[in-house]
Amino acid sequence: MSQYREQLYGSAALKSLEEWATALKSVIQQALDTGGYYSVIFHPYLLSEDEGRREVFREFLRALKATDDLWIAPCRDIAEHLLGTPPQQ
Repeated sequence: MSQYREQLYGSAALKSLEEWATALKSVIQQALDTGGYYSVIFHPYLLSEDEGRREVFREFLRALKATDDLWIAPCRDIAEHLLGTPPQQ
């Protein structure tokens, strides 16, 4: 895993909790500013042994839910919306 971080970000080191929290908050602001599409890819095993990272992610999810101007939906609903078909219940 660390080799991929190094290739993508120039360092194998994990971001600090503060850096990660800031990055997640910026995604919300970018979505609000641009109206763009953002997909959060979540790998639960990465948080399994780190309570601090779990708390940062929980706070991110709370912030998403508290932001009225964002549509939070499963990929299926987004695909159906883009294809012009109503979501299934």
